[in-house]
Amino acid sequence: MGLSGTLIPGNIFKFSMLRNDLNVKIGNFTVAPTLALGSWVAFKNEGNTSMLMGDLVLRVDKVSPVMQML
Repeated sequence: MGLSGTLIPGNIFKFSMLRNDLNVKIGNFTVAPTLALGSWVAFKNEGNTSMLMGDLVLRVDKVSPVMQML
């Protein structure tokens, strides 16, 4: 993934990513990346299968291409 992950309790490997490339405003308030623009993905090995969970922050024009890749 090109990122360093963290092993968390439950033998889960988690990657966190901030969207520092976005400039999001609600009215005159600028949304800080640490407030609401964090993405993450976590992997857990379950025998000979794996489980993946996550949350992605995407621009509207990127939703369809990402969904097609997933």
